[in-house]
Amino acid sequence: PEEYRTSVICADIAGLLDAIGEEKAVIVGHDWGGYHIWQFGLRHPERTARLIGLNTPYGGPPGDTPPTVGLHKAFGEGDRGYYMLYNQKPGQPEAEFMADVRGNLAKIMHRYDRADDLWTMATLGGDGSGMYTRIEPGGTLLTDEELDVYASTFERTGIVGGFNWYRAMDRSWEESRALDKFTIAIPSLMITAENDRILRPESAEPMRKWIPNLRIELIRNCSHWTQQERPAEVNALMLDFLKDLA
Repeated sequence: PEEYRTSVICADIAGLLDAIGEEKAVIVGHDWGGYHIWQFGLRHPERTARLIGLNTPYGGPPGDTPPTVGLHKAFGEGDRGYYMLYNQKPGQPEAEFMADVRGNLAKIMHRYDRADDLWTMATLGGDGSGMYTRIEPGGTLLTDEELDVYASTFERTGIVGGFNWYRAMDRSWEESRALDKFTIAIPSLMITAENDRILRPESAEPMRKWIPNLRIELIRNCSHWTQQERPAEVNALMLDFLKDLA
């Protein structure tokens, strides 16, 4: 888990730029990738040409409470109230996911008309039974070919790394509290999705306090998986935002 701290992930992005010989790049991210692009712009502004975030807002300075402590207060002291707590226990979420990789991926990646399924997953079925147990099959936005690519990859590599990010959350919080600034001066685009039940569009507006040069756009009839569900709209917004760099 130590290798999945935010500081390490941001250093990895900078390392990728070093490896391909680029001083700066436009950094784009979705969900927890969206969280990390804001952190990259904060920690490595000299390497960042523009920032584009999908769904995940930037919240400025970290709070006074470690993330897991705050989640326990909100969802109970056990690990079955919220997925981030469930994911803290090594082996537990990995076993559930790997038991049916293809089926679980199909359950997670649903269209906007099944937007509530993401909250069902986040709250472990609402009864602590598991992330995928109470989600009905059908309605995935992925094609069979796309599912093949994702499923074969996870079956080959496993998914420990993905869950280790959650196990590093409190350590990342500690490191973030040591930063001396939280304003991001880089021109940024925030793309929100109308039907995202967790990362709601209205959560983007407070970002203007911390990112003065910010453009916010809303994609309608779209749930959490924005770039998969509405690729044409996402691409058009990004290209318009970046047109002066061409």
